Amino acid sequence: MDRDGNCTTEAIRSTLTSPFMMSNHCFILLVILVSFFATNLALQKLYGRNIFPNSTRILLCSAIANGVIHQLTVAEIRLRTIFRALAYGSDACAIQFHSSECIIEQNIYYYTNFFTSLCCISLYFDRLFSTNSKHFQQNYKFFVVLFLVFQSIIPIFLLHLVYYNVTYTGYVSMCNYPPPSIGSKFYIFNRFRFCVLGLFFILSFLTFILNRKQEKRMIHRVYDTISRYKSYENLLATKAVCIIIIVQIICLATTAIATEQIRMHTDIFPETIVDPLTGFMMGLTYSNFFLPIIICYQSNQISKRRRRNIGKMKNQKEGFLDHFTTLDFLWNRKKNFD
Repeated sequence: MDRDGNCTTEAIRSTLTSPFMMSNHCFILLVILVSFFATNLALQKLYGRNIFPNSTRILLCSAIANGVIHQLTVAEIRLRTIFRALAYGSDACAIQFHSSECIIEQNIYYYTNFFTSLCCISLYFDRLFSTNSKHFQQNYKFFVVLFLVFQSIIPIFLLHLVYYNVTYTGYVSMCNYPPPSIGSKFYIFNRFRFCVLGLFFILSFLTFILNRKQEKRMIHRVYDTISRYKSYENLLATKAVCIIIIVQIICLATTAIATEQIRMHTDIFPETIVDPLTGFMMGLTYSNFFLPIIICYQSNQISKRRRRNIGKMKNQKEGFLDHFTTLDFLWNRKKNFD
């Protein structure tokens, strides 16, 4: 007899203790472990080198901090699930978690999930406002505070919206699964969220194209090396941020869509492989894995291009100086003859 009259099926019980499911846990934990090493390197890049503008760097640090919290939460959920499977693997009535046992993990898990989506939006507006660089640089602290408040407070409102009047009944295989009572509402909300992220995916790409065209026009119209250097730096930062936004959106959207499709089409996917398959669909875990890697790679690329660009502008400036020195010499020589 189970605790509440609800035992899972024998197929699900054997699935949760299967080598496939255990290898799934080990894989996710390995991804998280590697992401921590990459995060350490990314923070060194952000603080040790003047690569990104101050506002962008602060927002990226907030994304990294949020990623660390999320990865720790996922690691705790996975370790707890492994312990549950080992301790209660033979008991079909105790192996799953009651929804009320997962309240803390779920709130942290989905708060950090929403935070990531809103951080992508903040990064987009940060790069968009940077096109008016003079005004934005003078007031960047105000905008950074505004962005941080936006991406920190709105997730609380979204959690309230999703979990409003929720009843923590039913059982889940892992604590990152939403309670069964809000399953349909959660999927509808996710669809809307990814439509918004898809819009910003397009806008980010268009912003990069706009900055690229602006930088190319400046080459032919502006001869001040400082202005041209700042424009080129802004273009490189925008490109790096666009790549980060696109990768984050791809990881989040593809795994969310795949998870929903697997759970909806139980006629195609047998009950015994649903949990192991959806266990691999950890979009934010993967995006938090790629985030520090992208930051490190883009930092190295920006450093190389910065040195190359400075060299070109230096040679160009020296060419201008030689040209004007020659003109001055010829002009003075002509005056002497006259």
